[in-house]
Amino acid sequence: MSSDIVGSIKLKTMLSGMPELRLGLNDRVLFALTGRDKGKTVVMEDVRFHQCVRLSRFESDRTISFIPPDGESELMSYRINTHVKPLIWIESVIEKFSHSRVEIM
Repeated sequence: MSSDIVGSIKLKTMLSGMPELRLGLNDRVLFALTGRDKGKTVVMEDVRFHQCVRLSRFESDRTISFIPPDGESELMSYRINTHVKPLIWIESVIEKFSHSRVEIM
């Protein structure tokens, strides 16, 4: 049994001008690069960024730097493969009686 956490960071921006915003995460790669790999970190997989994110900045220092678009947008989405107990556990018994009848208990 395995479980994944699928998440996203969503924005609702109503800023005047075009400010550059920066966001840092407790990413394991960042902590290893800076020598602080003893803390609680996560490994993010399948990371996708909005087109406003400066990817070169993220690749160099793991900072999410961006000028947000007005309104609602999804800044990033990600998946974390972790060893947590699932929130819901279902055990079922399936009994097939004929080609057209199945009972699930």
